[in-house]
Amino acid sequence: MMWGTTGLDRRINRYLIPDETLRRIRDEAVRAGVTFFDTAEGYGGGTSEIRLRRLGLPRAGCVVATKFLPTLWRWSEASFIRALRASNTRLGVECCDVYFIHTPIHPRSPDVWVRAAARAVKLGLMKELGVSNFDAASIRAALSSSTFDRPVARRAAFTVFISCLVTMYRLSNLFADRAGRLLREQYTSSEM
Repeated sequence: MMWGTTGLDRRINRYLIPDETLRRIRDEAVRAGVTFFDTAEGYGGGTSEIRLRRLGLPRAGCVVATKFLPTLWRWSEASFIRALRASNTRLGVECCDVYFIHTPIHPRSPDVWVRAAARAVKLGLMKELGVSNFDAASIRAALSSSTFDRPVARRAAFTVFISCLVTMYRLSNLFADRAGRLLREQYTSSEM
């Protein structure tokens, strides 16, 4: 959910979606059975995570995921932990359900991030690690890490994959029309 509030978000989305419209979209999603909610620290510089927290999600049965973006200036295990703590604060949770490493470019070996994730799990900051925008070689490298619990990794990957498929199906068949209608109602009578 890219619901940031920065000027860039307003340009990308062409407008700022009001909180009340987002609440109605959230309600429609939950009624349609959507249980996987995904955002990222990079969506609106963290403002998307804040808006998701303010909207409130039913925690029972829902999975909330966010993403870490490794960069040349965020290259250590400590930077991973700091970013995760900041995301958890913005989301209003102590422990993130799924924390994705989100990049097609890897300034460090995926093993660095896997070790950081293992430490974060021990600290109670996250439950599962996911990868986003990884090619097959990078996924193999992450899975081969000696610090990665392979059964947990397989279960997490399968769970995230199935959750995404179910969510996409529900969104496309049940929710997208409703969300579109809510957005049309909001903006057909007002200026964007």
